[in-house]
Amino acid sequence: MGTLDGTLFELDVSQFRAKPTHSPRFPEIGRRCDAHPAGAAITLIERLNEGRMLTLDDTGRLVIWHPDDQLGRAVSVRGHSTLLAIPPKPCYARVLHGKLWAAWTDADESAASKGCLRVYDISGTTAVEHPGGETEWSLSKLGRVTAACAIPRNPYWVFLGHE
Repeated sequence: MGTLDGTLFELDVSQFRAKPTHSPRFPEIGRRCDAHPAGAAITLIERLNEGRMLTLDDTGRLVIWHPDDQLGRAVSVRGHSTLLAIPPKPCYARVLHGKLWAAWTDADESAASKGCLRVYDISGTTAVEHPGGETEWSLSKLGRVTAACAIPRNPYWVFLGHE
């Protein structure tokens, strides 16, 4: 769970899976206050392939969390991570087919239809705009991005919802 002040909590939800209730209490099994800058809201937490996890805050800091192969543990906020970065304050972000899709709009709310959408390759040690094709699109004719999905059988088809 990510908070508005940049703290990450790891909770044990196994009891809830065994016996769902209306007001569960999840034991805390991990906490990380230093993975994201203090005061930076966590805006995205998403599972990646190969048992990894991504967290993103509003400063543009990406943390890719890795499983602990030596101990045979799943990904944990107490484990090894890789830091990457994108421009700050995306209005929308989502991982589709292993790539980070992020959109920005102009700070001026009256210009909500202006901005751009970018695709980042996050598989390496730096977040780079995805090579091999157009990776930045203007939102002047689309409007603000509000949703996205992909077709699992066809990694080249991505659908965006917009205002």
